[in-house]
Amino acid sequence: MNLLLFLFIAVLGLCAYFWKRHKLSEEEKELVKEFSWLLQASIQDLPGMLRMIAEEIRERLGFKTVMIGLLDEKKRWLERIEAVGITGASFEDLKRYRIPIQELEERMREADKIGNVFMPDDDTIIVPIIRKEEILGVLEGTSPDGKVMSMGKRIRLLNLLLPLIAKAIENAKMIEEEKHTLEKVGVVYEVASMIGRIMRTDILLPQVVEAIRSRLNYLNVAILLPQRGRLKIKVHAGYPDIDMKKAEKEIGPERGVTYMVYKTGEPMLVPDVRKEPLYVGNRSIGKSEIAVPIKSKGKVIGVLDVEKFGANSLDESDLEVLKILASFISVALENASLYEKVEKMAITDPLTGAYNHRVLQDEIKHLLKEKRRFSILFIDLDNFKAFNDSLGHITGDKILKEVVRIVGKEIKKRETRIR
Repeated sequence: MNLLLFLFIAVLGLCAYFWKRHKLSEEEKELVKEFSWLLQASIQDLPGMLRMIAEEIRERLGFKTVMIGLLDEKKRWLERIEAVGITGASFEDLKRYRIPIQELEERMREADKIGNVFMPDDDTIIVPIIRKEEILGVLEGTSPDGKVMSMGKRIRLLNLLLPLIAKAIENAKMIEEEKHTLEKVGVVYEVASMIGRIMRTDILLPQVVEAIRSRLNYLNVAILLPQRGRLKIKVHAGYPDIDMKKAEKEIGPERGVTYMVYKTGEPMLVPDVRKEPLYVGNRSIGKSEIAVPIKSKGKVIGVLDVEKFGANSLDESDLEVLKILASFISVALENASLYEKVEKMAITDPLTGAYNHRVLQDEIKHLLKEKRRFSILFIDLDNFKAFNDSLGHITGDKILKEVVRIVGKEIKKRETRIR
């Protein structure tokens, strides 16, 4: 059976169950019915549904503000998700702080409990959203208006609507998780597809980091590769508030999550960068970081690093996906290395390492097309055949290599040596 159809039938069944069990008035029946339809209509969008719940509760039950937060999967803290009656800037500030579960429990004391809701003071009602004896989150309303309805009626209606809200949130989270899983599978497939059709790393890697960042909603993504004993940021996406060259200089044996991963070959999940001594970057903002080694034949050849806004915003599921992506990036780097070797073989003289006649032709065509001035210097070794015949080709090869080396040492970087 289609998942959405199943959820729709479940909501209607729950609605009918309420009518039978609670001896509802016609007004209450109508409210439950309307609410169930609204929840069903918005079930595919969890944030949108939570906002709709907050708006409906505020309007129908007469609160000044309504805020809804959800617990994280490990039940460690409450994250505020949606609110009405609070300005956007104020709510964004509130969202930055996640409420520890201990603090939440302190606010929901048994002495303040009325039915399934808590009133720590006359101005605040806290409603735990419970499903199968498990708290999913909390709805908090402030400044209830006595002119809209009595407090007793308000609490009764909240108690009636809570099971509907809890069921809808559970269903929406299921759909959200399914979407998120599909999104992660999608980005893995996308990166694998890129690797199959793009061989040059200077084209491939920027596309890979941008795909990871945009598709998985990360704040920053970077690939770092070793160079002369240090880690260099090969490509990155994001990092609007960081001087990358300065940050790169700070990465070393004593600092840098990425350097630690490079040295140990083990991934690191940093829940809050502000508390991580190794972190290099802006510590004023709460972020999570994951760094994963990129390995080839058991050796670490680079590091994939991501950051996401908000402390504890990355988890084990992100880590597992990034491990898979790191293995794909490893394949890409290996393929690129082989491709570059083959390309180099096609345009270089195998004996001396100088470019071959094909490069000379291509260079002349390019310069003529660009209508640029250029000069060609030809060097000929007199009687070289006789020298080869008398002393042997091995000695002759050594002379050729030495001549090419000397020429290469004397010419400028923009000039090309060709045999």
